[in-house]
Amino acid sequence: MNFWTKKALTAWGLNLLFVLVFIWILFPIFWIMLTSLKTRIETFSIPPVWWFTPTFEHYKILFTISTFLKSFANSAIIALLSTVIIVFFSTLTGYAYSRFDFPWKRASAFFLLAVRMFPPVVIVPSMFGISRWFKIYDNHFLIVLLYSSFTISFSVWMMKAFFDGVSIELEEAAMVDGYARMKAFRKVVLPLVAPGLVATSIFTFILSWNEFFFAFMFTSEKAKTAPVELVAIVLKETGVEWGIMSAGASLVMLPALIFSWVIQKHLVKGLAVGSIKG
Repeated sequence: MNFWTKKALTAWGLNLLFVLVFIWILFPIFWIMLTSLKTRIETFSIPPVWWFTPTFEHYKILFTISTFLKSFANSAIIALLSTVIIVFFSTLTGYAYSRFDFPWKRASAFFLLAVRMFPPVVIVPSMFGISRWFKIYDNHFLIVLLYSSFTISFSVWMMKAFFDGVSIELEEAAMVDGYARMKAFRKVVLPLVAPGLVATSIFTFILSWNEFFFAFMFTSEKAKTAPVELVAIVLKETGVEWGIMSAGASLVMLPALIFSWVIQKHLVKGLAVGSIKG
């Protein structure tokens, strides 16, 4: 077997492996969407029904439930606010950890990461009392605060890694040319870490959009998010409404998929620009 034959077989094997992994990852999403378009009888058919007339009855049921639409809007508001707050503060904090030396720098950086390792349930009793005391239970502000507190630590480390990849000599050259540090930060450094901003935005948005535990524990009506509302809708005394659950899951997945797809274009563009400028 010559070199070119081995190379062709290796490429074929890697492509096959990629296709199998791709199918493994996407099949559950495909199955959920397929189930959302089936009737109740077709959903429980054995063997599974692959060819059928699609029905949008489950989607109609969801759209007639006003509480689901409200919770969907709550999820959008909370996820967007959390993303803006986390990206803003993690960018500034990550830059500070990357560029400056200060007392307890390593210890504080480790503490930030350690916060993310704590199970969220440990703060529930204290936060429940605080939220009741300040009358912010079932409030968008409280959920945004909780999401931001638990996600910002990892986002800071992500942004620090991107800032570490930008040569400090570029900032020094800009400051020699008359730029103040913050102007050099805005004009020189931020364009180079644009891929990091995009990646962190995707990370924080998806985590905030899909978060269930805090929303389940600290909301009841006003700030209830879509994942929590979906559980309340599909769990009936007669069993799980699989069709409605699949339709709701498809709708809940959609914003995160669209956001990632739109931002991905800017991520690829930012990586290309960063590689040229670097």
